[in-house]
This record gives sequence, structure tokens and C-alpha cells, in this order.
Amino acid sequence: MAFDYKIPFPDSIDVIPPVYPLDRKAFDRSLTTGHGRPLVHAMRYGVEAFKDLILDAAIHCRYEQPITEYNPIPPCPTSQEKAIQGWNLAKLCLVAGIADQVLATTMDRHISQIQWNCIEEELVESGYMEAPPEWEEIHSSKTEHWQDIIATQGAQGLMQVAEAFGREDENEYFGCVWQIVDAINYFDTLNGEGSALRLLSGKFSTSRMISRCVRIYRRMRWREKMISRNEEAEKWAHPSSEPTITLEKVMQHIYGDEMKYHDLQRYICSATHEERLSLQRLLHKETDPGVLQRVLVCFLENGLAEFDPSLLALLQHKHPAVREVAKWVFHKHDQPEVREAAFAALVRKKKELALTLLHRSARNGDSDLLLQLLVDLRPKLPDFTDPHEAFILLLMIMRDNQHITEPQLLLFVYEHSCCRVCRQAAVRMLLARDICPDCIKEEGAWDAMPGIREMFAEVMVWNAGNRT
Repeated sequence: MAFDYKIPFPDSIDVIPPVYPLDRKAFDRSLTTGHGRPLVHAMRYGVEAFKDLILDAAIHCRYEQPITEYNPIPPCPTSQEKAIQGWNLAKLCLVAGIADQVLATTMDRHISQIQWNCIEEELVESGYMEAPPEWEEIHSSKTEHWQDIIATQGAQGLMQVAEAFGREDENEYFGCVWQIVDAINYFDTLNGEGSALRLLSGKFSTSRMISRCVRIYRRMRWREKMISRNEEAEKWAHPSSEPTITLEKVMQHIYGDEMKYHDLQRYICSATHEERLSLQRLLHKETDPGVLQRVLVCFLENGLAEFDPSLLALLQHKHPAVREVAKWVFHKHDQPEVREAAFAALVRKKKELALTLLHRSARNGDSDLLLQLLVDLRPKLPDFTDPHEAFILLLMIMRDNQHITEPQLLLFVYEHSCCRVCRQAAVRMLLARDICPDCIKEEGAWDAMPGIREMFAEVMVWNAGNRT
């Protein structure tokens, strides 16, 4: 049977260190998050009681990348996020004595092919099994000479290259993305734009590897378009060829009826400190909500020219647009007065405002409050519907806040996030700030994610060098 792998965003702020021996729930959960605890447990106590969990995790990939506006093309047969789980799953299968059972299992290849390849590769690496014959075939048609193959063999050559790249990319976790793009573009150069996709799409339903190549190509082309669009927008927002906007022009925008956001931002980027101060003084003189809002927009990027606690009153302005922009201006400041304003907002039950103001102003001792605010607010805020966004916010707080030196926020991300990038970022900051607990260092050496294992290996080498 398949188990329920969904790990919801926690409703408790507690981060409890692992307790060995692991119980069944903790063992199963760690198979999903990628922590090294199952292997630590296996080395100490064996895994006789957990064979069914290991078998299930090995044959059912516990992660599938969703389709979103940022990833509009359906994902390749499985996501690289959990592919690397195969490293520790293979080792657990060997400890549990179920490697043959896993190899004999007929799996749903659409869901777990990459994970399966990783398990198979680790079993070969460990000497448990010989490399399958098809591996030799893949490596014998080396893809370094793909241009020659396509140029000499035409359509048949493209099919061969796509099949080889698809297999190689799957084994190396998306390591051939740009070669796939280059090969398809090269065929189009020889045979006309779009000819490669028309040819490969005909094999879409019969060749899984070619299907993979087509998906990767479409996804990368979509991303190239998005990057190009963003670059154009940036060029439009900060055109180097246009003359610098003068203070007089900015005043016309501020006292006009239309919000010229990009012009205001362009001006403030090149304005002198005195010019920025002259704009800031308008926040004391003016009462019109539209004028106040446009002046505040000038300070969204870097905060006020000089921090003025009296302007915190704008957080309670009667006009909601002024309150909203003021919130994000003071989000850039870390002064104690901003922290006091956050606590005052809590008294008024303005939790979202408090969380925003504490981003840079929170101090040691505020971690519990930040976590509790996030736990309370996450279901109500559209930006945090995806739990992943909440974990990213915690990492950004620890990146931007210069006052919090306690590890709780980072441990919360490490413990509860299933994203390898977020967990790796949390570990990197824990180690860089020398606040990583010993229990994390112990299990980190056995983590499913190679980047985390490498970080702890470097720490152990450095510590050994210091002792000698």
C-alpha cells in the first residue's frame, strides 16, 4: 500500500530534536523530508521494524512538482527535488536486506523513474549489482559528438541524440538541459525553425526519453522568454539612454493625479542625500493621501533618507493606501522604534503589519513570536497559500536581520521544509553563524541531499585540521 506523504505546514512552533530510536512516524516523515535520521537510526538500531516504510519510499516517489504560472509545462516524469532521495534509500534497502525486492518490483515509471535510476546507480556503486547492459549502450553513443551525428544522419540522428540526452539527463538530474536546447536549435538551423519539435513530437507517446527532451526544451524556451521580458521591463524602468529625471519633474509627478512609479524610483536611485531629505520633509507638510502615497513610493526600495520615528504615525493613517506603502517603507528599517510599532500593532490585532515590521527590527527572543505570527497568518494570506513561501520568508528574515543570532527560525525551516534548496540554505546559515546543534551535524553527514552532506564533510575536515 502507499502511505500518506503530505506534510502540512506545522501548526506548532516547537522544533524538537530527534529522539533515538526513532518511532514509526518520525522514521517515515524523515524519508520524505530527506533528513539523515533514518540512516543514523539504522546504524544504531537496525531497521527491521521499518522495512515496509523503506520499501514503499523506494518504489513511490514522495514528491511531484506542481504545475504553476512559473512552471507552466507539465514536469518531466518526476522532479529532481526528490530524485536524490535515491542515495539514502539505496543504503537503507541494503541495510534492510530488501534491495532484491525493490529491484524486482514493477514500479510506476512515470512517477519514480529518476528516483529509481538514483537507487540503481547507488547499488551499482556499492558493488551490490553489476551495471545494466543498457548503461554501456548509453555511454557508447557518447553525446559529445551530437553535432556530427545530427549533421550526418539527419532526423534519425536527432532521434538518437534526443534519446541519449534524455537518458543521460535523467541519470544526472537535469545535467543536460542546455545540450538538449542546443541540439534542437542546431537541427532547426539545418532544417528550418520548428522542424525538430515537429519530428520529436511524433515520437512523444512512444519514447519516454524523447518526451523528456521535448518537455525540457519547451520549459527552457518559456523561461528564456520570461527572462527576456523581465530584462525589457528593467530596461524600461531604468533606461540609461534617457536623461536623468529632475527634482522639478518628480514634484510634478508627486502633485499630479497619476502614479508614475518607475519615474519616482529612477529619480530616487540617483538623488543626493539632500534631495532625498527634501522629499522626506513633504511627509510632514502634506496631508493629501495621494501626495503622501507618491512620496512614500520614493522610499520603498531603501527606506527613508534618515529614520524619523515621528513618521511611524503614517502606519495608522486613515487612508489604507498610505498605510500600506508606509508599512513596506518601515519594513526596510531595523530601529527599536519600528519593533515597538510592531508590538503596538499586535495590541491592535494587526498581525500582518506586525510581522512585516519585525522583518529587520526583531531581536533575539522574538523568534517564537515571528513563528507564531506566521503559523497564525499563513492560512489567511494569499501569498502564503503555498507553505513553501512561508519557509522562504523565514530564510529572508534571517538573511536581512542583523540582530537575531539564535537558530530557531533556521531550525524550523530545516525541520519542516521538504524543499532541498530551503533546507540547504538553512544549514548554510546555521554553519556560517556557528549556531548549528550537534544533532544536526551528526545527521547532516547522512542527509539525502549531496549539498548538505558536502557542507558537513567540509566542517568535519576543518575541525580535524584544527585539532592537529
